[in-house]
Amino acid sequence: MKHISLIGALGLAALMGACSTDGAKWNINGTINGLTDSDVVVLEGSNQGRWYTIDTIKTDADGKFNYSHAPQGYPDIYRLRTAGKALYFPIDSIESVTITATAPDIATNHTLSGSPQAENLFRVDSLLSASASTMGVDGVVTDENLKRRLGQMLLADPAGIVTYYIISKKVDGKPLFNPSVQLDNRLIGA
Repeated sequence: MKHISLIGALGLAALMGACSTDGAKWNINGTINGLTDSDVVVLEGSNQGRWYTIDTIKTDADGKFNYSHAPQGYPDIYRLRTAGKALYFPIDSIESVTITATAPDIATNHTLSGSPQAENLFRVDSLLSASASTMGVDGVVTDENLKRRLGQMLLADPAGIVTYYIISKKVDGKPLFNPSVQLDNRLIGA
């Protein structure tokens, strides 16, 4: 009977060890060019649209950085903020995302790579920037061509983290997809 209890205890310990995170983390690395010694880069997470500080990120003299964090267990959107501008990136599990940006306007002057979600989110930001440059910031929320292209992305992965980013995106304080607009509401519902 003692042997059975000992075997059971050892089995439970092995199971608990197998379920631990064993130090697995997600990682962001890259370069932010154009930072000064006084610029602070802040990593923020979102709690239902309310941004909170996770940590500050130190860059070297060339703007290079590397940061790791324990996974949350679900995909989420994070952002790096400096000089009043922010760039957004998705993290799903324990992946690595590479960010290259140029300050001061990291919001429109950056690239993301390292995962399909990061590349898709970068594609969304690129489409938004292109629309803003041709139609002005106010015209982005009424750009039907943009919304059609983003709608195709929504329908390609309706449960993905980039879809959440698109649906909840605001441009100059206005929702990109507004539930009171018929076409927008159909895409949101899909």
